[in-house]
Amino acid sequence: MNTRSNARRIAATAGAAGLLTASALTTGTFLPLAAAEPSTCADNEVTVVVEGEGQGCAPGGVTGWEALEKAGFDVTPVEKFEGLVCQINQKPANADCSKAPEMDAYWGYYSAPLGGEWNFSQKGANEQIAEAGKAEGWAFGNGAKPSAVLTKSEQGAAGEQDSASNEAESASEENNNAWTPILGALLVLAAGAGGYFFYKRSERKH
Repeated sequence: MNTRSNARRIAATAGAAGLLTASALTTGTFLPLAAAEPSTCADNEVTVVVEGEGQGCAPGGVTGWEALEKAGFDVTPVEKFEGLVCQINQKPANADCSKAPEMDAYWGYYSAPLGGEWNFSQKGANEQIAEAGKAEGWAFGNGAKPSAVLTKSEQGAAGEQDSASNEAESASEENNNAWTPILGALLVLAAGAGGYFFYKRSERKH
């Protein structure tokens, strides 16, 4: 293989590598993100997520604090500050619940639409109302956020698919019903034509 051919091959390889690199940078494929899991809660419930502790469900319309407890998490408040969470499920184990948490070590409280982005709550958990169909999130640390927001319940998606399927079946039945009288008329005409030809054939024989 001559020098010119080698040069062309090297240039083509470099060009392809450049395109792959540009594609990876624009699509973010170098660092895959963890896929958000579906919520297990019903449409009339709020999904509560505690980083490192899992998720639970609570009825919509209660306060964020009540939602946290009703979702199955054990909440320990700060003794002298109403509305401040000291521990969730006894974590962190070394927390001093007799005083306010340190600025770099506290439970951050967030909310989000399912499949959306976490937003730090501007209200305390004992003041904010947890809305049905949305998510509430908690994470411990200095400005720590929960993981990816959960997506809509698979049950809800399945229900939507079933509804669409039922609508399609209903439309199909209506179409079938519309053809029924037409097919009946065609059968009557076919029977009449058959009788007519049979009659003519009998006349010829006689």
